[in-house]
Amino acid sequence: MPWEYSVQGLPWSLIPFIRDMQIAKDGIIKVKYILINLACSLGNLIHQQIKQALLELVDGNQDLVALEQMFDPSWNPDMMSEEARIKLGL
Repeated sequence: MPWEYSVQGLPWSLIPFIRDMQIAKDGIIKVKYILINLACSLGNLIHQQIKQALLELVDGNQDLVALEQMFDPSWNPDMMSEEARIKLGL
């Protein structure tokens, strides 16, 4: 799971969207992420922020970054941290 890794430069605000992160034997960083819903207007921005943070780790080598947007499981409020629920009054 992504929280097992220390990823410098990856904005902590993006961590809840990340569902899996692996570093393959060939050095490719593979990240699977979800959005709150399919019509999320920030989808492209989230994708670009994750990609940019990872590219900084591999000196800009795009061949070493692979992103996959997942649609299952879909996001739900149960995925929120306790702190986030408290802040939103849930």
